[in-house]
Amino acid sequence: MSRKTTAKIKIKGDDFEVIDFGPNKVAAFRELFERVVTDKPLESTDFEVRAFELFDSCRERWGKHDDFFASLGTIWYYLMERGSYRRADQLWQFSFELVREWELQRDSNRVHKGALYYYWAVTRIIMGDLEAGFLFMHQALEEDYVTHAGDVSKSPALAFVRLDYDNENQFFREKVDEIRAFLSNRIGAYNISRDGDLGLDEFKRKFLLAKDMRDVVFFFVYQCFRLKALADQDSYALEQNLFGSLMFANAAFCMCLVLDSVVARINPNKERPVFSVQMGFLLRSSGISLSNDDIGEINGSFRNDGFSTTLRKILQSDYILKNGRSLTAIEGDLAVCYGFRNHGAHKIKAQPVIYQHFDEILQRLFNSIFFAVEVLY
Repeated sequence: MSRKTTAKIKIKGDDFEVIDFGPNKVAAFRELFERVVTDKPLESTDFEVRAFELFDSCRERWGKHDDFFASLGTIWYYLMERGSYRRADQLWQFSFELVREWELQRDSNRVHKGALYYYWAVTRIIMGDLEAGFLFMHQALEEDYVTHAGDVSKSPALAFVRLDYDNENQFFREKVDEIRAFLSNRIGAYNISRDGDLGLDEFKRKFLLAKDMRDVVFFFVYQCFRLKALADQDSYALEQNLFGSLMFANAAFCMCLVLDSVVARINPNKERPVFSVQMGFLLRSSGISLSNDDIGEINGSFRNDGFSTTLRKILQSDYILKNGRSLTAIEGDLAVCYGFRNHGAHKIKAQPVIYQHFDEILQRLFNSIFFAVEVLY
């Protein structure tokens, strides 16, 4: 494969390299970059004209489209290195609007925007806007899916949203590695405290790379990013309030949905896809002695004695069944999941026990998912 010809642009002593699309287009890139660096409005008639000429000349030549966004990526990287995240975000907003205008004017033609959405996703995630960042990352994956007729095996966006930490073909691998370490620590804690024998690579092979669980995996990975952000809060005082309690309860509920789906994939009973059925199947499959009556009793405690009271007893290993038996550690984890799935996130009500014990609750939620994968997969 021949090396692509590039052109150098120098602005205020900084060098930028772009693909050499021709003198007029390189000049348009130079003008745009100068506007970026000098903090002027990005709108440029000449850049729009030259970009439209480029797209007109390379319709459905997707590699050229990637080259265009990669060239914009040089000034974007300059901004990101300097912490100019808002300006970087404006760059991709401007680029999107330009491309969208070309598409609207040329009915039935499209630009491959995978790189645009990928860079935009990275920008938003670094800015702390996880929701928008993941939306853009999934849109990048959708672009790759459409452009490459469903073959997204080489998509860096796919590697990101399913936490494929072994895939080196991704610009944002550093962030993937950060979440990999977070997940690895949680698995390690599960193995030590619950006598588990689950490795991260095994978890990846059995769950993260499972093609028929792709939607669940995407949701789980997003929750990992979200939970790590919550766990890393710099100001603990910000969490000691009603909204913090609700936010944590919602995050816990989402992890219970993941557990529900992990078990439902294996459970042959598809007629009653309710959490109690999934829980019963997991207990029977694992050989745990907790019975359906015991589950009903725990459910009743959450309902009648109060969610916070019952949760605190379980966390402190003080919960005793009517038959006099205490819950084992893993039974307590599953009981916590049951409480959040059926009671804890259903009311807008402050639950101090949630933010007071959030890290322990978080580990118990992960324990339940790891246990289900280890037992059933």
